[in-house]
Amino acid sequence: SISRRAIAYLFDSLIITIVVSYPFNQYLKNLNITLEFTDLFSTKLTADLYIIFLTIAVLSLIYFVVLEFYIKQTIGKIIMQIKVVSLNKEFKLYQAIVRNISKVVDILLLIDVVYMLLSPGKERLFGKLSKTRVVMK
Repeated sequence: SISRRAIAYLFDSLIITIVVSYPFNQYLKNLNITLEFTDLFSTKLTADLYIIFLTIAVLSLIYFVVLEFYIKQTIGKIIMQIKVVSLNKEFKLYQAIVRNISKVVDILLLIDVVYMLLSPGKERLFGKLSKTRVVMK
């Protein structure tokens, strides 16, 4: 169900915030910069900030891809008793990457969620593109 997947994603986001993002907090506080959304498209952000954002995105993607590829579940999915299955015979690494790329690119996540809410089977766009599905364990 959508609610199980959403709650699993919230658990995973909390884990990523604590494990991946939190270590950068002190550095970001020391910069003492207040950012607006439009600053993402300006030169106000330093190279260091772009590197931090990219590092967090890559580590977050690794979290989702490695766990789903090897055990078919993230920690959030384990808690919510759901897992990922391939619609093909075997779950491949590229499927884990494709289904999770939207989780680290905000605009893709928005497209993914809107598609899911509007699709008859409540299927995510990147789940469909990767030929995977989330099922009860």
